[in-house]
Amino acid sequence: MPSLTSARRALAGALLTVAAFIASPAQAVAVGAYYMANVSETITQLSADSWRYSFTINNLSAVVAGDPVYFGEQTKLTGYIVPYYTDAGISDITAATGWTITTASSNPFGLETAGTLIFTATTGYEIAAGASLGGFSYVAGYGPVEAPFMAGFIGFSLVGDPSIPGSPSALGDGLQPVPEPATYGMMLAGLGLLGLLAGRRTRRCS
Repeated sequence: MPSLTSARRALAGALLTVAAFIASPAQAVAVGAYYMANVSETITQLSADSWRYSFTINNLSAVVAGDPVYFGEQTKLTGYIVPYYTDAGISDITAATGWTITTASSNPFGLETAGTLIFTATTGYEIAAGASLGGFSYVAGYGPVEAPFMAGFIGFSLVGDPSIPGSPSALGDGLQPVPEPATYGMMLAGLGLLGLLAGRRTRRCS
């Protein structure tokens, strides 16, 4: 069965967190540290109506000045949440050692029908700055759509966009299907062809 590993969504998450770091007054402690997080994910289709979503949380934060002990504590990643739709058929949820799993009926993303799937680190199992942690996964009945996530640090959170199952409720909330790798290939080939034609047209005009 095919599997889709997303570097693009991981990069998007990192870019969003950089923007949040620059713009947010809540992150005034950035004189001593900067905060970034993203998610590397692998989505494997198990059968016609079953997909496994596996992901690694990457804490890309770093201490750049000030008290390394204080800011080292502040940059530990303590939680990760994603939208949770009850009609997605989610089962077999796993978390890394030392992390708990809970759900809530509301969400902080402005989605109308979503709850929240919450992964929380217990004391001593937080993700330190510069470290990554895998072991998070679940099985669902739908292929992926792009969705927001939130990475929690002490005192504030950052937002990015990994994938969640594209259930009817998720699509109803306006979340967009994730293109297959072949789609990206065709898109790039199309852009290359347009560039070639534009170049020929320019040479003819010359």
